[in-house]
Parts: sequence; C-alpha cells; structure tokens
Amino acid sequence: MKRYLFFLVTLVLMVGMGCEQQNPTTPESSASPGSAAKFAGGQRIDRAAIKAKLETVQARLATLRAAHNAKPVTKRAQNETGAAGIEATLVVPDVYATIQDAVDAALPGDQITVKASGSPYTESVFVSTADLKIVASGEVTLLGYFDVSASGVSIEKFIIDAAVEGIGISAGSEISGGKIKNNTIGGDFVALAGIYMIDCANFAVEGNTCSRSVFGIYLLIDDIDPPYSNLIKKNRCRENEYGIEVDNASGNQLIENTCNLNFVAGIYLSDSHNNELQKNVCNNNVGTGFCVGVGGSSGNIIRPDNTAKNNGDHGIILDASSFNNKVKENTFTGNTPCDILDEGTGNVFRNNTFDCSSLAAAKLAENSGVKP
Repeated sequence: MKRYLFFLVTLVLMVGMGCEQQNPTTPESSASPGSAAKFAGGQRIDRAAIKAKLETVQARLATLRAAHNAKPVTKRAQNETGAAGIEATLVVPDVYATIQDAVDAALPGDQITVKASGSPYTESVFVSTADLKIVASGEVTLLGYFDVSASGVSIEKFIIDAAVEGIGISAGSEISGGKIKNNTIGGDFVALAGIYMIDCANFAVEGNTCSRSVFGIYLLIDDIDPPYSNLIKKNRCRENEYGIEVDNASGNQLIENTCNLNFVAGIYLSDSHNNELQKNVCNNNVGTGFCVGVGGSSGNIIRPDNTAKNNGDHGIILDASSFNNKVKENTFTGNTPCDILDEGTGNVFRNNTFDCSSLAAAKLAENSGVKP
C-alpha cells in the first residue's frame, strides 16, 4: 500500500515540461518494457513540484535525524580488532544486530562490515560520526536508506531499495570528503532519488548503478559561489526521469558516466556553472542526451569525447538562458529531431561530430568537425 500511494503521488506530479520547452517523440523502440516512460505515459514532470517534494523529504529526514541524534548511545569500548581510540572493525550482524547499532557504537576511523548473512536489513541508518567506512560484504540488501550528516563517511557495495522510503542515500548538508561507491540503488519507478546530495563538497560518487527513480543522482547546492569539487564518475543511471542532475552547483566533474534509457534527460545541468563533463555516454534516452538547462547555466566545459546517440529530443540542448559554455570534441549523431539545439548566447562549438544542428553559419564555421 505504501508503494502504491507513493506511485500515485509521483503520477500526479507529472505534467508537460521539457528542457525546457522541448516535447519528446514517442519512446524509443529500443527501450525495454520497463523504460522510464512508465512514469507517466509520455508526459514530462513538473520540476517545481518535484523540488517541493524533495524539500518536504529533506525536512522529514532532518526531523528524524534530530530525534535519533538526541538518543543516548554507547560508544564501543573494545571489540575483536580494536579498543577505544584505536581504529576497529565492527561486524554486523555477528557483533551488532543492526547497521544502526554498529554506527552508533563506532568511533571516527572505524570500519563497519555488514555481512550478507543478515540480509535484507530493514532499517533507516543515520550516520552522524565522521570518517566511518560502511561496507557490504557479499550481496547485502538494505530496505531503507542511509542518511549521512558527517564528513568523510564512505558507503560502499550495498543494494538499496529506494522505493521503500523514496531515497536510497542522502548526504548533506555542508559536509565534505565522503565516498558513495559501487552501490546498486533501484526505485521501482516510485522513488524520488537514488542518491541525493545537498551542499556537499569533495565527494566521490563513483561506480554506482541508479535506476527507476525520478533522479538517479541529484546534486543540489544552495550556495553557487565556491567550487564544490565533487567527482561523479563511472556511474550507470538508466530508466530514471533524469539520469544525473546538477542543480545550482559549480566546479564539479562528471566523468565516464553512462546515462541511457532515461525519460527527460541523461545528464541535466540546471543553473550550474563551471562544471566539467568528460567522456560521458547518453544514448537512447526518450528525451535529451545532455541538457544545459534553465537558470543561466554558464562556463560549463563539455569536452572531450562525450557521446549522445539515438536520443528522442536532441543529443544536446543549450537552453535560451545558457551562455558562454564550451562544447568541444564530442559526438552527437542519430538524434531526433536534430543532434544539437543551441538557443543560448556565446556558446562555443568546436571539433564536434554531428549530422544536424540549429547552429548559425558562424558557429558552423567554428566547428571543424561538422559532417556534410
């Protein structure tokens, strides 16, 4: 019943809206029956409504986090590999019955090893101790989410059902140096986000598989000014509304991600500046491969070797409010209705390969890699 109600809420939020005004073609014939088009039968989502929903979830998590942190906990004195003040390995379920029990007992620098023998773990885990490494050993499923509010925390190798609570891993705010690596997060078409990061800096988000949520990976920064230097690398985001979205954030790197079979966009930059995109692949999306979206996104460098092929709503779109972005040495081919749509100002195109574009004659002349 809980999943059914969440699914109904998600469907209500779907209205016609693109990146920003484009309308998609019908879902690609190569998409699987479980493609992201299942969200709403070919309709776009209302971004403002989704962001409001995320803010509601964020507020709920903050309340639950505060309640948990107010409870008294007993830190470990010793266990099989260490004593107080010495880094230790805490084992779940052998020594600690739940992941949360081990997190509460851990000291900074400890590792928590979670064994498959206790899987699935039905709990939501609040991590407020810095510099913990929480690692799954074997196929470990979490029916819940991780909420990280401390710097230097690593979450690795879990299978997380994001449909249970709407988010798989939440990290923020104003924390740094964390790692989210090699997790598999599925949303069963009802979750808001596989990985949701707000005001995080110097994070490594690497090697994760995120599917069937509104956002596979969503990075939101409330303060645009400083560079946040997050690395989003080698993730696989498919069958989401948005594969990866970077919102109001600057100075991040997106490298070697594969974002295929998403509904609205493979990779979406919204009101974001001075980010670097390298060697990403966004093919066979129902909507756009790459979108430099609303809010005046500028200074982004999309080079080299990004690929967008066979997308239903252009290979790359630069919104009318975008400016001074650099798109160089990429391949955009076989997209419908065209490979490149540039409605912004001062955007630079050089050495790209494409068949069709909206570029004016001067920009076509600048682009030495254009096909006849």
